Amino acid sequence: RRGRGKGKEVTTAEGEGKEERSADPRSGGGSKSRQYKRCKLEGSQNNTTTTSSSSSDNVSHDHQQQQHQQQQQQNQNRHNHHDWFEFNDTSVRPVTTKSLEKMFGGKQSAYMLFYRRKSMQRPTEALGNVSYAVPARLQLEVSTTNSVLEAERKHYDSLLNMINLTIHIGAHYTYANGALQRIVLDSQPHCVRIDRRNTIAELKMSVIESVPECVVECGDCPVIHTARHLPAGLHLYHCVSSEDGMATIASVGLTEDAHLFVWDGWHVG
Repeated sequence: RRGRGKGKEVTTAEGEGKEERSADPRSGGGSKSRQYKRCKLEGSQNNTTTTSSSSSDNVSHDHQQQQHQQQQQQNQNRHNHHDWFEFNDTSVRPVTTKSLEKMFGGKQSAYMLFYRRKSMQRPTEALGNVSYAVPARLQLEVSTTNSVLEAERKHYDSLLNMINLTIHIGAHYTYANGALQRIVLDSQPHCVRIDRRNTIAELKMSVIESVPECVVECGDCPVIHTARHLPAGLHLYHCVSSEDGMATIASVGLTEDAHLFVWDGWHVG
């Protein structure tokens, strides 16, 4: 602020006090006043600069801390990063590397396919060749593993489908009181173990091979009926041998421990 009075000029630097100088130009008062104000402003600017520099240091330090925390978080989540995708029939979803150990561990999975991104342009010699560019050692490993799995599958299917059939020979029975009565008491019925997926023709061959007496009594074309023990004796039911030779044993209703009566179709005893 400036005010006039008795040849004096008063100059006040805001916030810094006040100073009086002569208004005579020859005394250089005005110049000194301006220099004083300039110094005060420069001081204020220096203070501001110092404060800004301190704030920049704080911001830089905070930014470094954030980067460090982000790096730690990335390292922590690296194992849980979704680097894989699960193709499950009609759905596709991202999965973590860690989850693969649970999803495909041991023998819990029937199979697992790995997809690798590559160019769609394949050479001519690769067309229709599933083993193209696959190392020989991997082909051998896959072939060996598949052979073992196939053998295990066949063994399992065989155990699942094998049934025991009890065979009664017509020569050991006679007809009396409306049923078949056993007359040869010193011999036990024969047992044939066979896959129920086999055909009726294969059943006949198995009976002939397992029970040689059938050849003597019935020849090469035995008549086979399903049978059941009742209080009155053995009763005959369905004629299995009359079925189509390509029909399966399971399709004619034969199950575990079923009884079959084998004879020539005319005579017993």
